[in-house]
Amino acid sequence: MLITLDKDFGDLVFKERRSGDAGVILIRARASGPESLGAILLAALAMPEPWHDVFAVVEHDRVRITPLPPR
Repeated sequence: MLITLDKDFGDLVFKERRSGDAGVILIRARASGPESLGAILLAALAMPEPWHDVFAVVEHDRVRITPLPPR
């Protein structure tokens, strides 16, 4: 699983078809610091979502999940 704040990973995964075997979590929520960022991530990971083979975008009020494209 790759966890990132870099929006360019969406381009790599969907436009260039470069996806790994696990999945990507893109955090797009504003955090006041590392502890706040960690809390946002832990709250998202506590959700009963399928985190394997997906591109997930974590925001403050929602999580959007898209299956990874076939390689």
